[in-house]
Amino acid sequence: MTSYTQHELFDLAGAFALGATSPDETRAMEEAMASSPALAAEVLAHAQVVADMVASGQGVPPSADVRDRLIERVREEPGGHAAAQAARKPRRSVVPFAAAASVLIAAALGLQVARMQVEIGSVSKKLEHREATLNSLLHAENHLRVIHLKAADTVVGPGIQFFWDSRQRTGVIHAFRLPPASSGQAYQLWAVINDEPVSVRVFDSDPDGHALVEHIPLPPSTRGVSKLLVTVEPRGGSRAPTSVPLLGGGLSGE
Repeated sequence: MTSYTQHELFDLAGAFALGATSPDETRAMEEAMASSPALAAEVLAHAQVVADMVASGQGVPPSADVRDRLIERVREEPGGHAAAQAARKPRRSVVPFAAAASVLIAAALGLQVARMQVEIGSVSKKLEHREATLNSLLHAENHLRVIHLKAADTVVGPGIQFFWDSRQRTGVIHAFRLPPASSGQAYQLWAVINDEPVSVRVFDSDPDGHALVEHIPLPPSTRGVSKLLVTVEPRGGSRAPTSVPLLGGGLSGE
């Protein structure tokens, strides 16, 4: 199948709404609309114009091949079966492709918007959870130590805030701008205690570069801990660091 640029696909929107695209162009448009709500909306706008022309007696018969492929595409979407069935119902007059496309593309757009709302809801819940966790840590007041772990690039590089609650004897990793580790690898947090690195937790970050790792068991005091380090290790972690630290932060003795 020929590869089309985004500009070329938008140029084809009018012809696609009329059922005048070639089989290759039609397939390219159908695949592109699945991931581009803007392109689907453009086709819908053209289809509605043509549908208005049809209503005034200026319409053209549909392209059955293109219509059937679009119907099958919408049928594959969750909740799209009803819209596809409605478009296939016999009518007293020939239904132009533009009218069918208007219904089907609108249904596809609605499904895409619904999926986006679910994703936004999921992200919102994650952010609310992070905020609740950090707020609970702040209530630790003078029992809380915050250690900042920085990379060589302190402007755009990754960073970690490590919250050490001596009252609860737990820690929390809050990482940002930290890309997920490569396949087969993970990040490992170390505490350097009396000049010896001791493993604290193996973890990874989310696709958005954030990580919130809670309930890390810790000693009741930071006494003897001079610094915290993060290295890249095999997925299951290592007994001792095997790479140059990616992030690090110092602690003052107690």
